Amino acid sequence: MSADIKRQVIKKIKSSPMFAIQLDQFTDVASNLVYPCYEPVSNLVLNLVNDFFSKVHLDWGKLIGGCTDGAPAMLGCRAGFAQLVKENNPLLVSTHCFIHRQALAAKPLLKRLQEHLSSVIKVVNFIKGSALQTRLFHKLCKDMDAVHSSLLFHTKVRWLSNGNMLLHFFNLRAEINKFLKTHNKPKLLASMRVEGSINEVNTNMQGRDRNVLNVTNSINAFKDKLKLWVERLATGIVRVSVPFLHSLVDKTASSASLLTDIKHHVNSLIAEFERYFPKLDFRKEQLMSLTQDPFRRNLHEISEQLQEEFLELTNNSALKDDFKELSIEHFCVQAQKLYPNISLAAFKMLISFASIYLCESAFSAMLTIKSKSKNRLEVKADLRCALFTTTLNIKILVSSKQTQKSP
Repeated sequence: MSADIKRQVIKKIKSSPMFAIQLDQFTDVASNLVYPCYEPVSNLVLNLVNDFFSKVHLDWGKLIGGCTDGAPAMLGCRAGFAQLVKENNPLLVSTHCFIHRQALAAKPLLKRLQEHLSSVIKVVNFIKGSALQTRLFHKLCKDMDAVHSSLLFHTKVRWLSNGNMLLHFFNLRAEINKFLKTHNKPKLLASMRVEGSINEVNTNMQGRDRNVLNVTNSINAFKDKLKLWVERLATGIVRVSVPFLHSLVDKTASSASLLTDIKHHVNSLIAEFERYFPKLDFRKEQLMSLTQDPFRRNLHEISEQLQEEFLELTNNSALKDDFKELSIEHFCVQAQKLYPNISLAAFKMLISFASIYLCESAFSAMLTIKSKSKNRLEVKADLRCALFTTTLNIKILVSSKQTQKSP
């Protein structure tokens, strides 16, 4: 079955005029690097990929994009994997994973807020660090009809850990106060509100159907939200911008200091997101707009090479109706024969990966298949069957097997 899946996928890639790849590394329970992966030396990465391409006869010239986690071995401007590939294929577009960039941009935290976050982590570790404490807290939550019955551990590795941990802590603050006989700290809610919104953006960027267009839209929307929060906080509109804090700000003597910390934190996030997600250049921005909705674009926004096709496309009433009903991908496929140049430009935008989500999904599946008790298991075939959505050719598989005749 694994061989059939591989055969079908390779056949589809060969029949396509272009394709993209995503690369990441992972170490399994036996301390072995797992594919899809890369060694920490760019030449080894290139050799691994080149060997695979040669084995299955894939054309480097059709490779238009590569998405990685941004390590120097992958995106280095001199000797990174992407730069080495560009020496043979100058048209390659290398991308730093959007999800990884978003996690890096959201990482900085003001010292005062970091102190309160550390206090929360200590409380969580105290309750979760003992089986007895965990059972007692669970029983207390049940007796008080709490929303949750347990807390979540915090880890810097998992993308959504910070926000989910703080959200659980906030929802169980009354139970925690009773359990520890301590007082709640309102500055934690500032982090919780922002981290919760960051989680939403992160979740929106995950999935098999995510592409550069919708991921970029999610990031731009979040950046605009941050700017809106700063404007509202500057005018004292806490109820709308940070609703969790409204009741506490009115009752807390240090509310002015609290709002100042929140403003500094949000401004810091704006600066970091602008650094990791700078404004697109004019040409790429126009290409994204053309791909998202060609029927709302102005002729002067389109490059001269595409203007004649653009006029024909925008005056095709049948395709205009199809655009309302079909997805962008299916619409581009349908328009490919009549308008090949515009479709080709759109395909380059849609085929390129925006994140290494599929690699992370592969690693999660591998952890399920290859446990500590099965650390010598060869998982390549099992992993391929677990990950791919390709329909098996049952007739071909059956015909390749010899039937066992009864005596």
